[in-house]
Amino acid sequence: MEGDVDFLRSWSEYKTGFGVPPGDFWLGNDAIYNLTSKHTYELRIDLTVNDQDLYANYSSFGIEAESDNYRLRLGSHSGTLGETSVAYGLSYHDGQAFSTHDRDNDQVSYNCAMRHYGAWWYRGCHSTNLNGLWRVKDTRGVSWFTGNEQHYPTRSEMKIRRV
Repeated sequence: MEGDVDFLRSWSEYKTGFGVPPGDFWLGNDAIYNLTSKHTYELRIDLTVNDQDLYANYSSFGIEAESDNYRLRLGSHSGTLGETSVAYGLSYHDGQAFSTHDRDNDQVSYNCAMRHYGAWWYRGCHSTNLNGLWRVKDTRGVSWFTGNEQHYPTRSEMKIRRV
């Protein structure tokens, strides 16, 4: 939300979490796994783009244990933050392992986390990059590609709710 926390962090920092709520922070992949492995959760992502509030909702959300590299699991998409197909938006990353600059789990020969300055469920490399650089309007920046438009938000929140 503020852009004052650097999200180019190590695997161990993403594992345990960093930053301080209510500002910019990452809960921690171990905590997210522990929450989502016990019950069913949905995911809502809120973005502000050009002073417009947009959202994407996923009917289910979870990540696997560290032994499976915190692999992303998503249900169906709905919301005003579009995806023209599963090749776009966060759905593009479904089933992908988490990558950081020091632990490359993407599907290309170079490290997407290093190239795009963040950490994420990079595939080859990304359609969304919510842990990139703030206020940078290129592939290193916080972004969301719908298939028709590239969005560079000025606010980003990921929230889960038990269903």
